[in-house]
Amino acid sequence: MRTGQTQRTATAWQRLTAWLRRHAPTSYASILPPATEAEIEEAEDHLGRRCGYGFPPEPVTLWSLADRHRSVPVGCRSRQVAE
Repeated sequence: MRTGQTQRTATAWQRLTAWLRRHAPTSYASILPPATEAEIEEAEDHLGRRCGYGFPPEPVTLWSLADRHRSVPVGCRSRQVAE
């Protein structure tokens, strides 16, 4: 179940990706599919063991919509967008 803030995060992400799809298709193509629930749980467990707390709900919402970015060709070379 989403809270108001996580719903706003999801809505903002949907608006951003719609804009990217239309105006920046290369950037849109670099968005990886959502992280699985198991991947998110593993990351939260790891953080909990190391630091004693979990992630805020907003990044978890983003990861459930898209998991990072991949390298995309920029000009004549490939550049790492984000990891």
